Amino acid sequence: MLSIAFFAVWLGGQWLSHDTFYYHQAAIRWNEEYAIVPGLGNVEERFGFNSNYMLISAIYTLRFIFREPIYGFQSLMCAAVMVWILIETFKSGFEIKRVILLFLFTGFILLTRSVLCTTSTDIIPNLTIIYLGMKTVLYPNLVKKKLLFYAIIPVSLATFKLSVIFVALASVFIFIYFLKRKNYRAASFIFFIAFLIMSLWLTRNVIISGYLIHPLYQIDLFSFDWKVPEHILIRETNDIASHARYEYMGIILKDFLAFRTWKEYSWHIPMFALSLASIIFISFKIIKKRKELNPVYIYMSGILAINIIYWLLTAPSIRFGYGYVFSLFFLAVILFFFQKKQDNTKLNTLLLTVESKSGKRYSSFNLCKYVSIFLFGFILIHSYKHASNYRPFLREYCGYSKSQSNMRVFYAPYSTNNQITETSKLMEINGMPFEPYRINNNITIYIATEERGFIYDIVPATSNVERGAQNYHNLESRGTSIQDGFRSKARKIE
Repeated sequence: MLSIAFFAVWLGGQWLSHDTFYYHQAAIRWNEEYAIVPGLGNVEERFGFNSNYMLISAIYTLRFIFREPIYGFQSLMCAAVMVWILIETFKSGFEIKRVILLFLFTGFILLTRSVLCTTSTDIIPNLTIIYLGMKTVLYPNLVKKKLLFYAIIPVSLATFKLSVIFVALASVFIFIYFLKRKNYRAASFIFFIAFLIMSLWLTRNVIISGYLIHPLYQIDLFSFDWKVPEHILIRETNDIASHARYEYMGIILKDFLAFRTWKEYSWHIPMFALSLASIIFISFKIIKKRKELNPVYIYMSGILAINIIYWLLTAPSIRFGYGYVFSLFFLAVILFFFQKKQDNTKLNTLLLTVESKSGKRYSSFNLCKYVSIFLFGFILIHSYKHASNYRPFLREYCGYSKSQSNMRVFYAPYSTNNQITETSKLMEINGMPFEPYRINNNITIYIATEERGFIYDIVPATSNVERGAQNYHNLESRGTSIQDGFRSKARKIE
């Protein structure tokens, strides 16, 4: 319980993250303050990604209570998965599969520690895939009882992060399953819900950026005046490919060659190797003993393998693939011990004993219990350490005393207002790090003067020319209010 408590405190910390301050907080604020704004992608190009994570997070900021935002949706989900693992571990009597599950989730926490307590469009898809994957491994027969759930969730995930679109193959398989059994009512329902979810998301895409999917400029179906100029989308596409394939790979190779266990990037190449090894092992297992395996495992491994291959070929940044890697590895571990289709006791009865000098033998229950205690202790210490990291910043930049900063970390995050105050003091300015800029129709937007172009949660605001993909000098209003939307003068030139 202490581990969960400190874990929750850490998750609420809202620590430093580039994308969080660059556009995540602002995108969430736009969703809080306004209905869909036509051409919002012209204000800041990355708003065009339109992740539903930003939309649902707007509900959970609780700004109306605390007068500043709490970005807690992702933290709530992460803590919920942690509680589920905790319950599974204790209810099973420290059964080895659950302890392996706890071990893997601890690894996930360690590897994603830099973004768990901030906003991120990657964590929810990864968490959901881990939860669904590992629950499916533990309870394969549960899938048939909850087919609609397993069909709708993957489609919804694609609107959080488009790169997980192939997870929706699960929905396709379930749709075909119902068609084969002539259950047209269930098949029609799945098709209708999936179509509704995707069509609403695609409609928002068109309104925000003028394109069906941002930044795929190749799919150019509309000619609205608020369309983001094509050259900006081309630049963003190239930047994504360059960062994910070349810059990122260079960093992880450098860290791996100088391997340090505490360095996050040192583990990324082993993670790639682990995912490929899991695919090879499971493929071999399916070829040799297909009839003895639960069909759910076969479909699951196929879907995860397709997603891993797509991920490695397109944008092999590890933050996109944690869910696939941990789920497939967990399945590989389970299949290593399973021989028969409905064998649910193989690992439960596995005798892992350690003999002490006195001749006393410890059962797998005792061993797993001690491992679990160690893992929960690790989570507690790690969470406490990270939750305490921003105490010095509260004292140095926000005027808190030592006792006040020591207490505040347990009930309040290092908030957006604190971050802005810190930036202003570092820049040695009295006000906020923004300058007003008036466009047509007496509409004023604010330009970030901070060197990294961070706009935090200020609206309407955009980055300076040096940092933004778009030039704010080309921005103009479509009407007399912000809600009327924005367009780009560069679009007229095109």
